[in-house]
Amino acid sequence: MAGKTTKDQRKAAYFIIGNIGKNKTNSDCAEILIRIIRSERDKYALSTLLDLLAEIPIGNEVDLSPIFELLTDDRWLVRYSAISALKNTSSQQAEEKLLELLQRTEDAHDMVYCHSTLNRIGSARAIPAIERGLKSRKRDVKLSAEQAIASITQRVAAQPIIQPGLATPAG
Repeated sequence: MAGKTTKDQRKAAYFIIGNIGKNKTNSDCAEILIRIIRSERDKYALSTLLDLLAEIPIGNEVDLSPIFELLTDDRWLVRYSAISALKNTSSQQAEEKLLELLQRTEDAHDMVYCHSTLNRIGSARAIPAIERGLKSRKRDVKLSAEQAIASITQRVAAQPIIQPGLATPAG
């Protein structure tokens, strides 16, 4: 058994990598954790790994497909953590995958987790899909939709408008 690691040992390793990743400004630790996703079978260890990813900056160059595959996982614990794992990326593909899930799910918790993640990474194009949640009779769904729309609207309003032919703010 010298080569076998226990679930608790793996979770501890993920914890260490995740906390190093929080303090770094690049996405090396996120890449390491994402590479591990497909080999982890335990739902609790996988959920821990994904929850840690939510706290680590994930660069646009990182392949997020292992996380995307878990957005429809049958295990709710894994699915909710996968949705949250996308909170620290600015990938347009992440937003697209969340919008696809949001449009087809009937699970109130899926909706709340999508709203929460889109609250952080969503663009104006996410608002129509989120608005569906405003009609929900479930208070958590409705409130999370309201908060996501408010956050996205505020973020979009704060973005500088660049007119064609004019210098960019950095230029």
